[in-house]
Amino acid sequence: MDQRALFDQVSQLEAALPAYRENQPALGIIGNIKSILAVQPEIFWYGVDFIGGNALVGSATPTPINLFVNIQQDAAFKILGATYFADIANAAQTDSTRVIPLTTILLTDTGNGRNFSNAAVPITALAGHQGLPMYWPEPKTVQSLASIQVQATPFVAAGTTYNLRFYFCGTKLYKYTAQA
Repeated sequence: MDQRALFDQVSQLEAALPAYRENQPALGIIGNIKSILAVQPEIFWYGVDFIGGNALVGSATPTPINLFVNIQQDAAFKILGATYFADIANAAQTDSTRVIPLTTILLTDTGNGRNFSNAAVPITALAGHQGLPMYWPEPKTVQSLASIQVQATPFVAAGTTYNLRFYFCGTKLYKYTAQA
């Protein structure tokens, strides 16, 4: 039996029980089970690209670049980890020449205004590189219609230009409603 069918059966059970005082403990338990079953997670990726006019350019006075990931309205997003891919001026890479950008990242959930850290941290502290995700010690849920501000600041010598693609891996949390 799939999760949706189980959710619908629990909803039918809840509707069949009269709201008498002696049924309140059972209705409370049914409500708890229903709230657990009401969320269907589906894998999803969100990303931002610091490329072209938003590429990270090294200089004596590094300039932060802010880009935003807009969480779609259909579901909240639970971030499980992150990854990135970087190159220098679109140069080809091999396994032995992979670019690890000298860049700090500061993440902010604009829905609640909270930063993910007290200061910008090196990208390698937040994300795995070249497509290998780094999973976080605790998932972070961002509500639908909120945004995640990704602020990247290069700390590399003048003249170096990074193209950086930063991705959040996680799950969209779709909510069920009872079917009639």
